[in-house]
Amino acid sequence: MNRRKQKCNRDRFITRLDYARATGWWVRLPHVAGKIVSKYFADKKNGGMDKAYMAAQHWRDQTVRVLYGRAGLSVGHHQKDRRNKTGIVGVSYYRRTRWSDGRGPYVSEGFSARWTDRDGVHHHTAFSVKKHGKKKAFQFAVNKRKAMLAANRIVF
Repeated sequence: MNRRKQKCNRDRFITRLDYARATGWWVRLPHVAGKIVSKYFADKKNGGMDKAYMAAQHWRDQTVRVLYGRAGLSVGHHQKDRRNKTGIVGVSYYRRTRWSDGRGPYVSEGFSARWTDRDGVHHHTAFSVKKHGKKKAFQFAVNKRKAMLAANRIVF
């Protein structure tokens, strides 16, 4: 099984290194104090690429349990960015101006909710301010994101 072509949640925090002097898997975990805990698993030392990958997964899972307790580290772990104007991670306000033939500009505005499912596929949906009003559109976007994160929660 070739792991290079796969990228999903079971590969979370695991990176493949293919260099002349280093071929293996590198595990990097974010830590509470802002430090990164990491370990390298060489193919040669672990008996091949697949065995090194399994060793990396095992170490990652054990270390996550030690660092974060029984709850583990959620895959949807994000922090608010300074560019976020709504105050909610994954919910953004948009305003677009489009030109329609013969009718002039058309302005659409709303709130967009974004999330990632269990398979690592990104999804989004939008709620129109014109249709729902600004407060309701924002609340719909927040509720949709919360519901989708709860439905797709993955914990190591």
